[in-house]
Amino acid sequence: MLSSIHVDHIGIAARDPGASAAFYRDVLGLVPVPGEGPGVHLGLGGATLVIGARGADEVVGPRGRGEHFAFRVAGGIEETTSALATAGVAFERVRNRLYVQDPDGYVIELVC
Repeated sequence: MLSSIHVDHIGIAARDPGASAAFYRDVLGLVPVPGEGPGVHLGLGGATLVIGARGADEVVGPRGRGEHFAFRVAGGIEETTSALATAGVAFERVRNRLYVQDPDGYVIELVC
């Protein structure tokens, strides 16, 4: 089992990130926040909603491109990789982040 975790961010891919950001900002009251990487970053309680761009024919893929959600893990990267390996869960490591898929194929990013 992983150490204490909480929601870090949720990522969505939008054909018009500006229109999506306006909806989340103006209708739901989310506020712009600084963020790493491309996309619009909006505060969502203690987490962030990241709205990225997607082309009309683009297929959303793995490794946090497009729709995914991320948990911040209290343990370090080595502890987390060990826990995943012990549980028999396949993962991909990219710097301090691990990417796994749930049984239905949803991408889950673990931020260590």
